[in-house]
Amino acid sequence: MLAIGLGAVAVMLVTGLLVGVAAAGVTGTGALVGDGLLAHVNTLPAALVTLGICTLLVGWAPRLLAPVGWALVGVMIFVGNFATLLEVPDWVLALSPLHHVAQVPVEPVQWLPLLWLGLVAVVAVALGLVGLRRRQISARS
Repeated sequence: MLAIGLGAVAVMLVTGLLVGVAAAGVTGTGALVGDGLLAHVNTLPAALVTLGICTLLVGWAPRLLAPVGWALVGVMIFVGNFATLLEVPDWVLALSPLHHVAQVPVEPVQWLPLLWLGLVAVVAVALGLVGLRRRQISARS
């Protein structure tokens, strides 16, 4: 679980850095390196919430991992691409962790939602690991 989370963080950091470098190379504006990196770091807590929820499901309800995990990804895609077009209610928007982060660099970073998302991710992972330990899965040789 930890390797997946660290991998997601690494991918987001490298992608943000490379997007920033590419934008700076095209425009000649070096500040875009930081903007690209910040835009990707800004979405990390939302991605980690998704991984946290999946960890929680692995620990407590493994049969629900695939349907609920993919449903969450589907909700995030729907909210990100179609929700404003279809004028869905706010409670539907709130189902997506990505809805709670600022649209950097268009908007300034809002730190409080990122902290809340980070807390939700940490609690979900901790509870998932407790559930996994409770299941007493043994290794086979």
